[in-house]
Amino acid sequence: MATIQLSEVCWADSLKLSGREGKFEASKAEAVKVSAYDASHYYGSENVIVVFSESDRKELESLPERELAMLCSALECQPDEAVSTLLPKKKTIRRKTTAKKATPKKTETSE
Repeated sequence: MATIQLSEVCWADSLKLSGREGKFEASKAEAVKVSAYDASHYYGSENVIVVFSESDRKELESLPERELAMLCSALECQPDEAVSTLLPKKKTIRRKTTAKKATPKKTETSE
């Protein structure tokens, strides 16, 4: 779920905001979990800090055209770039593998 928190420049310490699931209260002290759909309405505002998580990827990819347009306007990107801009691909960690040296087998000599 996305989180919404009021920024330090916001004139109020807490605000009641409304979303698809109903009203919720956002404050400077604590972030509130909301759907990606609701968070998309507040993204780009100076008064609100919106953070999307990887779990929001599917919902962001299926946003209605209007919400996607609002995000693209705030991000200054094309609709097909919005999700990748908000949620960059995970960096893969490559581990160096070291080749094990083959140890010669000791052969027993019988006399």
